[in-house]
Amino acid sequence: MLDISTLEPEISVRVVGQDDPTWAPEEEEVEDYLFEMSLQVEQNVKWEDIPRMWEQDLQDVDAIIGDEMDDESDSREQPSTSFKVQRLNKPVRSAADIQDQLAAIAYRDALLELASLCVPGSCPDCSGEITNTFQKAGTAVYITWTCTEGHLVYQWCSQPKLKYMNAGDFMMATQIVLSGNNYAKINHLLTQMNIGCVSYATFHRVQALYVCPEVENFYQSHRKETLEKWAGKDVVVIGDGRNDSPGHSAQYCSYTLMEHDTHDILEQVVVDKREVALKSPNMEREALRCCLSNLQQDGIKVTEVVTDAHPQIGATMRKEHPDKFHSYDTWHGGKNFGKKITEVSKLFAMQAGVC
Repeated sequence: MLDISTLEPEISVRVVGQDDPTWAPEEEEVEDYLFEMSLQVEQNVKWEDIPRMWEQDLQDVDAIIGDEMDDESDSREQPSTSFKVQRLNKPVRSAADIQDQLAAIAYRDALLELASLCVPGSCPDCSGEITNTFQKAGTAVYITWTCTEGHLVYQWCSQPKLKYMNAGDFMMATQIVLSGNNYAKINHLLTQMNIGCVSYATFHRVQALYVCPEVENFYQSHRKETLEKWAGKDVVVIGDGRNDSPGHSAQYCSYTLMEHDTHDILEQVVVDKREVALKSPNMEREALRCCLSNLQQDGIKVTEVVTDAHPQIGATMRKEHPDKFHSYDTWHGGKNFGKKITEVSKLFAMQAGVC
């Protein structure tokens, strides 16, 4: 146990990454490597010396880079500390560290050309010739400088590092979802351009652990503010449903209710076909029931409901919500009115012997 009271006021923290030797990944689970982090406290180190310590001690702290890493080695020799590099690509501490950075597409030969200018001509330990290797790791690349004797001189990553992955992998996995794109299409695009992409497993893991919870929290927070805005007021809502596929074989139906004047979304539910005895035409009616029930529980006073000319919804409003005025929207009302005029005109034409 470390007795903090015995330490001097001026201390620093060194973070050292160590591979976990007790866990052997399966072929498809290389991304799940965990790294044990240990803290070492040193005395008599001034605060102005901490940046230099970060440059030396964190240059080989590897985050989990996913199953895209080629030729990954379980044991690595520590880089030679006699090779000094001004380290600008430091571990990410906040979202602003990566959100405001400019990203670009770089080609392999261009990176290797730059890498050849950034190392000494011989190894500082054995004076052997230094060569560099190029490795892909998801959306990132790693350049490693080694000598003929196998000494690891330096390793460089093209991206900032989060705790468990590279920043580019995390940003791509999140932005595919938040921009409304599809992983298969983005992956196909990058494959055609010979650009690395985050793996399918990592994409779904990031989506489940980070994107979906944040989207849900934001939605619930925004919905709470909207409901507080309309609490205790007479509200006219307009609603419509949308199935995941056309016809009578749809599996899901999402129904949305919004305020008539401001178009504020008040409620949105998704109904599964299994909730209505596997009958797809009944999903829209059940979804409207859930929406109105939720608004009533939230204290929203609905005085009028505007929907399309769905016969089941019309019957439901008359039987279950007689206190609410039910009306059709203009487009559906005009469409039905046009159908009735056409039927009447055909009837008169038949009676007049024209048809």
